[in-house]
Amino acid sequence: MGIFKKLSIGSYVLALSVVLALIAMIVGIASSARYEGFWEPTMGGVIAFTVIGIVFAAASIVLGVKFGEKFRTSALLVVTVLFFALAMCYMVMSIMDVMGTVVFSDLEKGFAPAEYACYVGLASSVIYIIATVFAAAGTFFRLVRKSADPAEVKKAV
Repeated sequence: MGIFKKLSIGSYVLALSVVLALIAMIVGIASSARYEGFWEPTMGGVIAFTVIGIVFAAASIVLGVKFGEKFRTSALLVVTVLFFALAMCYMVMSIMDVMGTVVFSDLEKGFAPAEYACYVGLASSVIYIIATVFAAAGTFFRLVRKSADPAEVKKAV
């Protein structure tokens, strides 16, 4: 039985959240790195939390396929949501200062590098929010089909 035949809708929703988190991370890096002077110190945390969340998402799918859905698989899903939420919070923290000077104080209004960092960083934050919601929604579905669950197969035999 192929691996894709074993996966259920929860795995696909989780995979979609991983793709969205990768897109958000790339957009966040682009918002900070295009112009010199707008790299935020919190972007390292954003990148680290995103990568760790992706690793935990992949581990939960692999463990679900290999050993069936158990407590450890659910715990890995919760940790995945946690790391995506931390990445989202760090991304919001990283654009907060730039957004304050561009949108709310008019100090850098009309300055193209600051406006680019502000608005592209805001887009990255929105994508992180969507990725976190999808990861959280994926926890409510099964990762592996019931017929492919090794624990169920062993009980039936």
